[in-house]
Order: sequence, then structure tokens, then C-alpha cells
Amino acid sequence: MVAVPGRLELTKTHIVFEPKGKRTQGARFAVQHRYASAIGTAPGTGKFWSGGKQDRLCVTLSDGSEVLFVVPDAEAVADRIRTQWITKA
Repeated sequence: MVAVPGRLELTKTHIVFEPKGKRTQGARFAVQHRYASAIGTAPGTGKFWSGGKQDRLCVTLSDGSEVLFVVPDAEAVADRIRTQWITKA
């Protein structure tokens, strides 16, 4: 997998990733909150094209698949998303 630059956004109903840049090969990703069963972090692989050693934000979907995002301070982002979900519940 290749780390693709973009913007991660949390809306009232979805987690959305919008790739940016002219040469970005990634596709837009969106999932409704109800289909995300867990939010956490995953360790980096150390490979340059997949984001290096930096921890990634990990969204586990209800089918068990995981989607990874390279974001600055992944643990803080995961905490923020979990906090917003708790206040909406």
C-alpha cells in the first residue's frame, strides 16, 4: 500500500478521507459512523511509501476489515473521534 496525502474529516454521519494533489492515486473514502466498530492506532511498517515508522489511524469496519490513515499524532486523532462519538451517543 502507498500512503496518499489528503484530508481526513469527521462529519455528523461519516468519516471521510479526501485525497489531494494532482498526482494522487487514491480514491475518496467515506464510511458511516455506524459501520465503524473501532477507532485506534496501528504501528508503522517502516516502509517509505506506506508512511514510514509513524503510527497510523486505524478504522476497523463492522466486517472486520481495517482502513489505515497516516495522520500527525494518530493517537490524539483517534481520541478525538472516539470522544465525538461518545457525546453523540
